[in-house]
Amino acid sequence: MPTTARSGIIAIAAGDHHTLALRQDGSVIAWGKNTASSTVVPKAAKSGIAAVAAGAEHSLALTRDGRVIAWGSYNYGEIHVPSAARADVVAISAGYHRSAAIKRDGSAVAWGARSSDLKIPHEGGHSGAVGLALGEEHLLLLMENAGDFGSWPLGGVRNHYLSILNDGVLNLTGISARVEGPSADQFRISYVRPPDLKPNVKIALSVQFRPTRIGTHTASLKVFSNDPASPFILPLHGVGNIRLSASKVGSAGVGLVYNSLRLDRQTGLMLQKITFSNRTGTKLLGLKLILSKVALGTYVFSSNLGTEPGTLEVLYTQPIAGNETVSFDLVYSDPRRRAAASFHPIIEAEPLLEAQAESLPVGGTEVPLRSVRSTPNGPFLEWTAVKNALYVVEYSDDGGNSWFSAVHKLRAAGTRYFWLDRGQPETRTKPLGKPNQVGGRLYRVKRLP
Repeated sequence: MPTTARSGIIAIAAGDHHTLALRQDGSVIAWGKNTASSTVVPKAAKSGIAAVAAGAEHSLALTRDGRVIAWGSYNYGEIHVPSAARADVVAISAGYHRSAAIKRDGSAVAWGARSSDLKIPHEGGHSGAVGLALGEEHLLLLMENAGDFGSWPLGGVRNHYLSILNDGVLNLTGISARVEGPSADQFRISYVRPPDLKPNVKIALSVQFRPTRIGTHTASLKVFSNDPASPFILPLHGVGNIRLSASKVGSAGVGLVYNSLRLDRQTGLMLQKITFSNRTGTKLLGLKLILSKVALGTYVFSSNLGTEPGTLEVLYTQPIAGNETVSFDLVYSDPRRRAAASFHPIIEAEPLLEAQAESLPVGGTEVPLRSVRSTPNGPFLEWTAVKNALYVVEYSDDGGNSWFSAVHKLRAAGTRYFWLDRGQPETRTKPLGKPNQVGGRLYRVKRLP
């Protein structure tokens, strides 16, 4: 093992006689038997790499912009990357003189020994692949959903579907699957096992996440067969959670309460105070609010479309200690200028039990701000917008050295756009001092492509 592979490694892959490692800086390191130059990393794979895969005598790398780079053995065309795998690729795999890739739209493409473009099966109403694995000769496993089940309420059931496709020339026998690991009891599998799996035949495998305990649950799905590369191992991950429904202020025994909306006359925005009491008995890493039945045409700042139809999601990402109570404001923009009494959104909350990624700057074209001024409710921004265009607000608390995204997306309803910063959940922290002055918070706005 080279000394450069002893620290800073984030991913590895092993072939028959060579090894690949991906470093944090996006470079690839290779060592072992240099058959067909399989360990000679090309210049294109020395930076900007997101994933690696190793076949018998060849190597693959996936760039951060979705391209596949291949080197090493070319006896079966395993390094001749087809045009379909030269853009929008999200996952790669390498087998015995074969290569495969999953594209962003869920389609799959394979090349090399006895491979052709793959048709993704459709089981259980699901379609599209997001992961794959090639065996030595003939086993390809297409994950129509990855092993990450996300956050799920206690007592609920969430299904993910897999397909095992024999695209080789040999029969697969002894197919079995089981879940192992510290939280194996939180996952369940169900499938119909045939006596064997003949070439060009597939079977479906369903994995269920059934959380019975609050917290993070991890395990591994193992699929066994007579394939020399058996077992295939898929990490499973899910979070058992609870969902609270909000009640009006004064309701007893409820951990989430809300005030009526009030009009901020200086900005024309609607403000709604949310109070959450941590009664889970453990430290939380934040809160996810699920809003439904929001008045038509109303925008909720710092919200994304929810995973459920007709819902919006807002994240509060400050830690909440056991038995602590926190309060913050939701900010609504209503171009129709309706009375606050006409707003009756339904609000539910799920505690965040895992850390959320930092809201780092995103790509886009910076647009000039018309004004940034202080108001009793916080800094107020205004800029000239293009109707229906998407924007993002970014802010810095250290004079412009570090920038964070305050909201994910803002769609302009007209040619003027306003935004009010009251701290969480719009930004990570409440602004101090006067905006855009020494010791205060800096702002910039970008138009998204």
